[in-house]
Amino acid sequence: MSVSFDFHGKKALVTGASQGLGYGIAIALAESGATVVALARNEAKLEELRKKHSNITVVVADVTSSESTLSTLLAPHQPFHLLVNNAGVGMLEPCLEISEEAMNKQFDVNLKAPIVLTKIVAKEMVRHSVRGAMVNISSQASMRPIDHHTIYCASKAGLDMATRCLAKELGEHGIRVNCVNPTVVMTEMGKTVRTNC
Repeated sequence: MSVSFDFHGKKALVTGASQGLGYGIAIALAESGATVVALARNEAKLEELRKKHSNITVVVADVTSSESTLSTLLAPHQPFHLLVNNAGVGMLEPCLEISEEAMNKQFDVNLKAPIVLTKIVAKEMVRHSVRGAMVNISSQASMRPIDHHTIYCASKAGLDMATRCLAKELGEHGIRVNCVNPTVVMTEMGKTVRTNC
C-alpha cells in the first residue's frame, strides 16, 4: 500500500533532523512538497541533509538553547504550518545512580525544549492566523516502566501530558497538537539503548 501526502505551500520545522527519525521525517516532508527547516546541532550532517533536497534549509542550534536564541534563529523562517519536535536523548542509569547531569539533560531535551519550541512557533501561527499541526515524538517508554530508564520514561510521560495540554489550548486557534509513541527504532540512539538494556 502506498501513502502519499501533499504539503506544497506548507512550511515545516523539524528538530533533531541531522540523523535518525528526524532525518527521515525532514526528507519525507520535503519530498511531499513542504519547505523544511531542519534544526540540529551537527552542522556536517545537516549539510548532508540539505544536499538531499532543494526544499530543505538548515539551522544549526541546540534545542536547549535559550528561548530568545531560538526565537532569533527561527524568526526569518516564521510562520510555520507544521512543527515536529523530534529531538530526544536517552541516558540510561540505574535509579540508585541517577546523575544530576543526566536528569537535567533528558528533561531539557525531551520535555522543556518541545514546550519552548511549541510556544515560539505557535505564537507566530496565532499571530498570522495559520491553522496547522504539531507532532511531538514521544516513546512507548512513557507508558511502561523499564529498568535504567527512570528519567527517560518520566521525561517522555511528561511530554505526553504536555501534548494533551497544548492540544487543548491551541486547538482554539486551529492548531492540532499530537504525539506519537514509537517503540525502539534502530537509529543510532535506538541501537545504543538496545545494547545497554
